[in-house]
Amino acid sequence: MPLQPVLSTVFVIGVFCIRYAILTQECEKLCWPTITLPVASMSYMGLKRWSLCESGYKNQIKFRGEIMTRPIKFESAIVVASRKIVLVTGFFLGIVSSSWAEGPKCAPASQAPQEVVAVVRQMYAALQKDDLALFQAQVTPDYYAFDTGTRFTAESLVGLIKMLHGQGLKFEWTVPDPEVHISCNQAWLTYTNRGSVESASGKTPAEWLESAFLEYREGAWRIRFFHSTQVPAPKS
Repeated sequence: MPLQPVLSTVFVIGVFCIRYAILTQECEKLCWPTITLPVASMSYMGLKRWSLCESGYKNQIKFRGEIMTRPIKFESAIVVASRKIVLVTGFFLGIVSSSWAEGPKCAPASQAPQEVVAVVRQMYAALQKDDLALFQAQVTPDYYAFDTGTRFTAESLVGLIKMLHGQGLKFEWTVPDPEVHISCNQAWLTYTNRGSVESASGKTPAEWLESAFLEYREGAWRIRFFHSTQVPAPKS
């Protein structure tokens, strides 16, 4: 959970508690002829003057140059202030608690490893077909990949493979014996991709060390990051 909402909530609660303490402290001075308190209201912003002791409990408000006086019970000030504090505090605590409760939705654990591997294999199927729409269905909107020393987006990676296909190259990719790790709504896997590259001169075996990071979003796994490093061919 982000720290900023929590700090904001604590600040607001602190402000109202300080205001309550000031109001209580001032109202305890019962024998002062007049006590002036700064008060914010929905209808005006000004000063309330509390006349106590000799003149009784009266609330005098200066409005447009005139003094308007109306009777008010002394204890009502505490009650009103307390009620405001409780309402505002409850409102902000409700926001914080809801943000805590809304944490990430974890993927079903029983099928998660198989589903994660299936998404990676479907990514390769999309590359085999030069199918950008199918590829984008397997990745997040902010997906990127590191391959051949270059950073790729979904569009640029599919574009590269399509160009290589146009030059007569064919690729075979596999995901044998992947090591899968699941943590709630996140997953990562590593494996050695044992495949081949075929050209007009023939088919050459090839291997890549690969890893992928996935997130569980809206009920499905999606690849957010992918990395591939080709294993150098053995020297003859």
